[in-house]
Amino acid sequence: MNNFLFISAKCVIWALTLVFTFWTCAFGTVIRVPSVCPNIQAGIDAANNGDTVLVADGVYAGEGNINLDLKGKNIQVIAPNGPQFCVIDCGRKGRGFYFHNGEKETCIISGFKIVNGFVDGIGAEGMGGGIYCVNSSPTIKNCVISDNVAYEPGGGIALENSSAIIKNCIIRNNEAHRGGGIDCYNSQGVQVINCVVSKNTGWNIDGGISIYNSFINLVNCTVVFNTGNFGDGGIGGSFSTVNIKNCIVRYNTPDNLAFSPFAPVSVSYSDIQGGWLGMGNVDVNPLFVDSFNDDYHLRHGSPCVDAGTSDGAPVTDLDGNPRFDDPETEPNTGAGDLDYIDMGAYEYIPACHGDFNKDSDVDGTDLASFGEKYGKYECDSASNCEDDLNHDGRVDEQDLEIFAKNFGRSICPNYSN
Repeated sequence: MNNFLFISAKCVIWALTLVFTFWTCAFGTVIRVPSVCPNIQAGIDAANNGDTVLVADGVYAGEGNINLDLKGKNIQVIAPNGPQFCVIDCGRKGRGFYFHNGEKETCIISGFKIVNGFVDGIGAEGMGGGIYCVNSSPTIKNCVISDNVAYEPGGGIALENSSAIIKNCIIRNNEAHRGGGIDCYNSQGVQVINCVVSKNTGWNIDGGISIYNSFINLVNCTVVFNTGNFGDGGIGGSFSTVNIKNCIVRYNTPDNLAFSPFAPVSVSYSDIQGGWLGMGNVDVNPLFVDSFNDDYHLRHGSPCVDAGTSDGAPVTDLDGNPRFDDPETEPNTGAGDLDYIDMGAYEYIPACHGDFNKDSDVDGTDLASFGEKYGKYECDSASNCEDDLNHDGRVDEQDLEIFAKNFGRSICPNYSN
């Protein structure tokens, strides 16, 4: 009898657990994947307007994790730790996300790396290897969209009748018939902000960004090393209105900007290889940190530093660092109320002198390290005394002065300047 009651109690607890799990999955304000809902689509299906689907770190593949359909819901689908930790691997069996039910800008996806998308159908079935937005205008931010293929336009992202916002994204190594990185077709009010569009290929034309019968704003973007096999390597368009501001557009093949006579184009405060008429435009080597390895941060001395305009500029860059940081060593050649905004997706952040433990800030731990070395007079290249900040062979009051100027900095670049 006791055993029977014990087993019955276990069954009741198990049943209640299932009911609670279903209730949480179906009606929770925050829906967690995979701890509550087994895959991303299940989380989306369970969500109501205003809910957030939180996706844990991991690689998501197969049914329920590709060809994701938000079904017109006003929700957020977020990978909180970012694209380096959360990957949607399409496995060449479809695309990552499909927006087609009138989603608005309050419908947000953020923090994913979308790779290995492959669509080879005719028309809509072959558009948008990574993401396809038609009759919808979501916000796509903080994503990496790479190594996707579309037989029709839009290897990385295809927009059709859309006013999507694409912000803080890296779109690279994608391929398509047209618009290897982004294809914008019959779309009005598209915003592309703080994005890197690089090394994409258009088998026909428009390797980086293709624009047709659309209105698009590109602000603080870096569009480089894209290829259009038969023209328009970087950004190309016709029958469109295009505004380009604070951008770097260089090293695209066979050309960087190419627009038909029926495409009103405004380019300002941008670095365009080959030159382009417009306020504040330049044609200079931007001095990337390491373009071979896709590092498009600006080095010290880059002519693109402090050369943009603050009018309409985003307040942070692709890394989330503030745009309104004015390095003392760089001349201000830009415009706007704050004439020291940089061109491109990344704001130049001067190196931190004194971040000895490389944790991106100069704090008490670094001070303790500096104190241990203070007074040392045997610093040379062989001893590698990093506390010798002015490299004069000793750690003295001059190094202390440099350290004091940097003490308290909490934004230190993790790249070489």
